[in-house]
Amino acid sequence: MSNPHLCGLVTMTLIVEGVIHHLDSEISHKMASNTYLSISKKVIGYTYNAVSGSIASGRIADVSPYMDRDRLTEAAVPKLENIIGMKIDTVFFPGKDDKDFLFISIKNWLVLKEYALFPEEYSMRLELNTLSVKHKKYKLYSKGTVVDKA
Repeated sequence: MSNPHLCGLVTMTLIVEGVIHHLDSEISHKMASNTYLSISKKVIGYTYNAVSGSIASGRIADVSPYMDRDRLTEAAVPKLENIIGMKIDTVFFPGKDDKDFLFISIKNWLVLKEYALFPEEYSMRLELNTLSVKHKKYKLYSKGTVVDKA
């Protein structure tokens, strides 16, 4: 049985799908915005021994409303398709229990917020292919594709 999320994928990668969230307190990393996606602890934290501040990079594969369109904040902005394929950097922070967090870089969030991607109203799908931990850079899942829907 084929997985529709894996159809047509050529590169080996980590696909992260999740709702965009906002943290109300300060982040202790100079590159990180307060906007993040939750991920399963096993896909980066355990598998790659990522530490706080590690950088996972790739591209935006999709952005879509998370809630009913009738409940979305009204905004007149360019089409979301304009950001599909945009390069993105995220900052890894370990969480408790079974979740970790990928905070969208400030540089990327300055662009994304102009598209009125309000936290809790939109979800994103990221294709992440590299992870920088301290001074080492790793290819994520270089032998296959992993999909995480945290």
